[in-house]
Amino acid sequence: FAQLISTYRRLGAEKFPLIEQTFYPNYKEMVTMPAFPVVVKIGHAHSGIGKTYTTTEPLVDSKYDVRIQKIGGDYKAYMRTSISGNWKSNTGSAMLEQVAMTDR
Repeated sequence: FAQLISTYRRLGAEKFPLIEQTFYPNYKEMVTMPAFPVVVKIGHAHSGIGKTYTTTEPLVDSKYDVRIQKIGGDYKAYMRTSISGNWKSNTGSAMLEQVAMTDR
């Protein structure tokens, strides 16, 4: 997430919009949360046993997501649209369509 924030600061909100994310080192710190609906993610740290963290971010009702693929020096972009009606756009059945990219 730090790399995304760095890019956001360099390009600005107009060119690189970023969804605000709140980090909690553990569930006890979750005293304040963003307004609902919200997505809560719980994960574990890479070092040590029993260390967990939580992040929250606003739920964005998405129509599709875009994936960019780089193999060697070639880039391709794909638009993935959910056909299963799942609120989480990266799960369930989806239709994948290649979209044109510019050299930019």
